[in-house]
Amino acid sequence: MNSIQKIGLSVLLLLAATFLLSPPSYSQTEITLWHSLPKEYSDIFQNMVLEHTAKSCGMTNVKIRRFETPEELHEALLKGSELPDIALIDTRWQKALGDKYNPVFVEDIIKSRIGNSVFISFKTDTVPAMWESSKYNGKLLTIPFYGYNRALIVNNGVLSQLQIKDPPAKWADLMNMGKKLSEKNGGNTPRYWLFMIPLNESPEEMAEFFQVFLWQMGRDISASFLDGEVADFDGSEGQAILNMMSSMINQYQICPPDGTASRDNVAMFIGTPKDYLDMVTAGRDLKVKPWPYGNKSANDLVVYSFMVFNNNNEGEHEKVWHLLYELCEFKQGLAWSLKTPYLPPNKQIPLSPDYFAHMQANPGLQVFLQQLKNSKVATLDEGRIKIMNNLGTNLQLALARKTTVEDSLKSSSVFANKILDPSGKLAQKKAELNDINGYIKKVWAEDYQ
Repeated sequence: MNSIQKIGLSVLLLLAATFLLSPPSYSQTEITLWHSLPKEYSDIFQNMVLEHTAKSCGMTNVKIRRFETPEELHEALLKGSELPDIALIDTRWQKALGDKYNPVFVEDIIKSRIGNSVFISFKTDTVPAMWESSKYNGKLLTIPFYGYNRALIVNNGVLSQLQIKDPPAKWADLMNMGKKLSEKNGGNTPRYWLFMIPLNESPEEMAEFFQVFLWQMGRDISASFLDGEVADFDGSEGQAILNMMSSMINQYQICPPDGTASRDNVAMFIGTPKDYLDMVTAGRDLKVKPWPYGNKSANDLVVYSFMVFNNNNEGEHEKVWHLLYELCEFKQGLAWSLKTPYLPPNKQIPLSPDYFAHMQANPGLQVFLQQLKNSKVATLDEGRIKIMNNLGTNLQLALARKTTVEDSLKSSSVFANKILDPSGKLAQKKAELNDINGYIKKVWAEDYQ
């Protein structure tokens, strides 16, 4: 070995010793992530996050906080003293959160880090209803992770006991079936019920059930009016819906009067994919149909998406994006969809062999997926939550005959307008216009018909 080689070897040994004694430092990024997933699925989610952190070789540490209920998470996000870097939120909260904070638009992260072509591809592969629900002020605010809607779940065993071959396609069909069964039953308490209204659920859930009926008739809980919003559920459509529900319970014995009957004794009810899969696992013979009202029947959709909060860590957005991408990409999305009862936002997942086999074993899932074309996501903020709880309570009172249909909707409307229209000017103006319209219709009927 010549002198030059000896010098080179000495330098290498010195560098190696320096590296061993003083290993290179690196900066670990800590990301906080909040969610309120049900306990039975939180471990699956935790493992998905751990898979990502393992790939980061210690560069990323994700601190997960689980809230017991979505309501607790909602409260913490709106009123808490701190915010996470990421939260898995119900997109019905987006407007309230977007109005209060200055969140980071996921659309901006994707376009600035990855490029517009990837953004377009991502949009193309996402179920439109879930994509739209994740937008705020016309831009993609959050990344959809999963969703669920509701459909008509039919217990074939009970349907055959009632000697009915096919479930109803429209509400009128259901009413006619119920009338015939009531006549046959002669007024006695039936052993099997034809349908179930969610009387024993929370007032908010009762109001959500009523809201879908409003959607089917072109109405909603509230409507834009002049430069604001007013209650829109107390008109003739709302009264017709509530009268029909009351007839189902109190006149024709279509539904159990307190909503507490076992689902094993009910031919049909409106339920989620989880309701369907749980009953299939329990050995029930089921089929799933769209909400009665025809093939394009409106139905409600709940979407959970990842929201990024602006914690002044713009340099960490790339690591946040890598985490979100890992959680939402095809492989993880497929695994999540097979292990939970939730519907995937990725259009490619239902086309995969594994998910196709899952649908063959549980064919009712296909209807839930098809219904996404007509699904609608509502908006929830503190005011609307109060409106829905008040409305649901009054609906339940009307169905129990503790108040009239008219008084139930009128008092709920007054309550709603105090929140939507505190000054009362819009509601007064709308009432005046309704009086004018009513007068015009009356004159038209008298003079020209």
